[in-house]
Amino acid sequence: MRSANLAIVFVDIAGFTARTGQQSRAESQAWLARYEQLLLPLIKAFEGLRIKSIGDAFLCTFASPTNALLFGMAAQDRLYDYNQGVPEAERIEIRVAVNAGEVRIERKDVFGEPVNIAARVEGLAPVGEIWFTESVYLAMTRSEVPAEEVGLKELKGIAEPVRIYRVSRASEYKLESASPAPKQEAETLDDAGPEVTRYPYGGLGLKRLEDAGGLVAMGEVQAKLAQTGRSIGRGIGDLLAKRGLVSKRWMIRAGMAAALLLFVLLVASLWPSDPFSEIREMMDSGQVESALAQLDKHPAAESPAGKACKAHGLLVMPDPDLREAASLIMQAIKTDPLLADEEAIAFDLVQSMDKHQKKKVVAFLVKHFGDRAKEALLAASSDKRYWLRWNSLDALKSMDALDEVDLGLVYLQDLRYAGSCSTRKRAAKKLAELGDKRALDALRQAKKGSLLTNLCMGSTLDEAIKTIQAK
Repeated sequence: MRSANLAIVFVDIAGFTARTGQQSRAESQAWLARYEQLLLPLIKAFEGLRIKSIGDAFLCTFASPTNALLFGMAAQDRLYDYNQGVPEAERIEIRVAVNAGEVRIERKDVFGEPVNIAARVEGLAPVGEIWFTESVYLAMTRSEVPAEEVGLKELKGIAEPVRIYRVSRASEYKLESASPAPKQEAETLDDAGPEVTRYPYGGLGLKRLEDAGGLVAMGEVQAKLAQTGRSIGRGIGDLLAKRGLVSKRWMIRAGMAAALLLFVLLVASLWPSDPFSEIREMMDSGQVESALAQLDKHPAAESPAGKACKAHGLLVMPDPDLREAASLIMQAIKTDPLLADEEAIAFDLVQSMDKHQKKKVVAFLVKHFGDRAKEALLAASSDKRYWLRWNSLDALKSMDALDEVDLGLVYLQDLRYAGSCSTRKRAAKKLAELGDKRALDALRQAKKGSLLTNLCMGSTLDEAIKTIQAK
């Protein structure tokens, strides 16, 4: 199991439920698509990662707490700018919450108390604000982000109060927005004049990206390249025509064709390398059926990458089709061995293991992925599913990596979730041998099971508790 110290960010749309209740499904999807178009480039530009969407909320991670806050500022300012030019019904207003700490990373998701705290803070943050915890305040570069203390807050499910801060609104560090101010706001502005409005967070986050040369929308890139291509084409045509080499009309056309080819090559180099990234995001956000239907219409659906994408969809369905997913991934990798370099596909193949294809999939993993699958296997070794846990251990044993496994956690999962009484009895004995104090609560909880549930146990549970307490 991998862990890392990360800044956890929740971004949530205010009034989402009420708004979507008044919209058609098509209108809601278009509204959310625009929300993603505005924010996803910012997440990437500040070196963040969107882990998943939870309804209208984004759960993101950043290696830098300072970048996480600058992203929040840029997001608030960008949406403010956007809202000036659209009807009230189409406006998007958000709240942002940031926490930092060590989280567990499993299958491209993050878990742990830092995530829970960030979610609780997001529930308290007012619309339009960026709230963050003391752990962020202590780790951030304070000279880059103006902050003020909110105070201690009691958070549901968190034992002790948490000190909360917020990013200060713009004051002396204001920058101008690209959009004109609404009339009612413009009259209250300072000497900048009635045609200028101000970003609520001073445009500091957006300015940082501008200085770094980042955040150019793909549409803007295409337009600039196309304009450049036309100019080059006309220039070539004019030059050659003046020299009498050929008629001006035909050379302009030839020059523009050459420039257009250059334009296409440049756009191709900038275009996302994964043609299924949007479909995967739909799958991970719970829209699996729609994503699979969209995948079926994709021109590359039968390619190796398309089959791997379909396998991912089958795995995240409410009732996963493990055997078909494993078959698709293995077919894809046999056709295109380079797919075995992708971490996400390794995770998916590991997740597809069940008791019916145990030896086949384990052997395939070891042969085609080797150590690249180790992280996925270590995460799966503590999964709730019995066959996934033990198949992962078999694969890790083949890699001579069993010493990296947390066996206490493996047997703890057996004790909690195994359906077989004999399996749970073995787990209790193993936990006693290990002296793993994490098992005490689970052992006491197991004692509350019915007579039928614990029919084979005898005094095993009591003996395990005594042994662990004595160590």
